[in-house]
Amino acid sequence: MKSKIGIIGFLIWTIGTLISFIYKYFFQIELDLLFEISFLIGLSCFTIDWEYKKETPRLWYIYLVSVITLIMIFILFV
Repeated sequence: MKSKIGIIGFLIWTIGTLISFIYKYFFQIELDLLFEISFLIGLSCFTIDWEYKKETPRLWYIYLVSVITLIMIFILFV
């Protein structure tokens, strides 16, 4: 699972972006929240993936990125 985090993040980011653009330009429905959340999740997955690929990954950094991502998603919903 650790080796596929970057691919999963890219798929989440791509699917969220495509859905938000399709709804914006074909149905005139703004889904900016979906775009922002998928972008945030994609960036955090890329960061975690890069850290796991190091010889000695810093677990505190991975936990910090995860917690900050969850806090930012919560802030976006409120």
